[in-house]
Amino acid sequence: MNAFHYEICVCFQAVFASKVEIKDKQAEVMREIDGGSETIRVKLPAVITADLRLNQPRFANLPSIQVKSDERINSIESFGFVFLSLES
Repeated sequence: MNAFHYEICVCFQAVFASKVEIKDKQAEVMREIDGGSETIRVKLPAVITADLRLNQPRFANLPSIQVKSDERINSIESFGFVFLSLES
């Protein structure tokens, strides 16, 4: 992100994050560098890009899947999505 983009979005950035913790309106980001790892803190809001190591997939077990298969979804809003209209 160059200086022009920074002025438009007015946010900080942290790239290649392998671990992220949010504390007191700041993000503590650990990232892998050539000589080991580095931890940086950025104020929120911030743009954080992830390294492949950040994702640790969680797999549901069969009993959990069977319990949830009986539940019905009433609307997409039940998931907490908010839809914004771009029309005026």
